[in-house]
Amino acid sequence: TQSVGTEQHYKQALRHYKKAEVAKIRQSEVASSQIHNNVSVLHYQLGDMPSATQAMKRALKEALRETGGGEVDESLLAEPAEEAAAADDDASSSSSSSSSSSSSSSASSPNAAVNMARAILTVYGDTLYQPEKITMAYNLARLFEQTKAVVQARTVYSELIRKFPLYPEPHMRLAEIEAAAGDLDAALARVQDVLSVKPGDKNAL
Repeated sequence: TQSVGTEQHYKQALRHYKKAEVAKIRQSEVASSQIHNNVSVLHYQLGDMPSATQAMKRALKEALRETGGGEVDESLLAEPAEEAAAADDDASSSSSSSSSSSSSSSASSPNAAVNMARAILTVYGDTLYQPEKITMAYNLARLFEQTKAVVQARTVYSELIRKFPLYPEPHMRLAEIEAAAGDLDAALARVQDVLSVKPGDKNAL
C-alpha cells in the first residue's frame, strides 16, 4: 500500500503531464509517445487500469508514427462498451440501460482485458520492439499482468528477452509469473537468468 504522500506525488505529476498534453494540442502539435507512456505509468501506480490502458494505446499510436509507421484501424482497439454502444444506437431506454450495464461488466472482465491485449499486440507488435521503445514495451507487459492478460505479458517479456537479452527486468517478471503459477523450478531458472545478466541483482537474491 502506497503512502498518501506518494499518491499525491503521482497525482501532481499526472496533472503536469496533462497540462503538457493540452499545451501540445494548443500548438497544433501532438504529445510524444513518452509523455503518454508516463501518463499510463502514473495511472497504473494509482490503480486506475482503464485509464492506464487508454494512455498506453495513445503512447503506442504515437510510437508507431514516430517510427515511420502508418495509420491503424482504430476499430480494432475499441473497448467492448464502445462496440456495444455503436451497435445499439436505436435500442429502447430500458434495453439500452441493461445493455450498458452488461457491456460495462464485460469491459472490466478478464476476458475483455485479454481481448484488448491481443488486439494491441496485433496492431502494434512490430512497433514495440524498437530499441528506443523497450521501456514502453515493458510497461505494457506490466499492464497486461495487472489486467490478467498473463499470456500476452509472457509474449512481450519473451520477445524483449530474445531481442535484448541483457535487459534484466523481463527475466525477473517471468520468474514472478512462473512462481505465481506454482512452477518453482521454472521460476528458479528465470532467477538464474537474471543473475547471469546482472550478477548480484538484489531483486533476484
